[in-house]
Amino acid sequence: MIKVEDLYVEFGATKVLNGVSFEIEQGDVLAIIGPSGTGKSTLLRGMNFLIPPKKGRVTVGDVTVDAERASKKQIKALREQMAMVYQNYNLYKNMTALQNVMEALVTVHHKSKKEAEEISLGLLEKVGMSDRKDFYPSRLSGGQQQRVGIARALAVNPKVILFDEPTSALDPEMVGDILELMKQLAESGMTMIVVTHEMGFAREVATKMIFMDGGVIREAGTPKEFFENPKDQRLKEFMSKIL
Repeated sequence: MIKVEDLYVEFGATKVLNGVSFEIEQGDVLAIIGPSGTGKSTLLRGMNFLIPPKKGRVTVGDVTVDAERASKKQIKALREQMAMVYQNYNLYKNMTALQNVMEALVTVHHKSKKEAEEISLGLLEKVGMSDRKDFYPSRLSGGQQQRVGIARALAVNPKVILFDEPTSALDPEMVGDILELMKQLAESGMTMIVVTHEMGFAREVATKMIFMDGGVIREAGTPKEFFENPKDQRLKEFMSKIL
């Protein structure tokens, strides 16, 4: 189970998240949609404390962290339950594709290099990148880098993967490949929280959706409800513009 309770994030005097709460079960795919600048990416970063929330609680599995009393040890334990795939890939430029996937296994999870390499090679094969294992990011396309990023996320065996607009920086012809890979992950039972503007993916793959505007959740429901019978007026306006 993944549960976010009353999460607040502020940048100075600016309130970015204003009491966001939601809950999903293992195996769910949650699509988060909404206009730009409404706190969607901040929500993901607040969940793993890359941006420390002012208050609120985050639960992943049997780990719960209260933002007002969070210790470094608790935050580390929470982060070990999740992985993140970034909009701009965030690969280490001085490491090959294989080394990027291996890094957390060796430095965080203390696997031997041999075991880490075996796991990483299997994951690069899974995402279709085994033939590029010795390439540095500068020699990979955006889509290839994102595949390595997904393999890196899978390597730590997370309970949930957070995707922050994973296709927004890609050339249009690469988008479909990454969405297909994410669909395969969903079908395998991976729990996913996806900030996205890809409505086709949300409609086909998501089990739940939330619409954010102004730092709050304006509506939550199933894809069928969102696409066929949205209730919130702001959501209706948003859907009419993007569909």
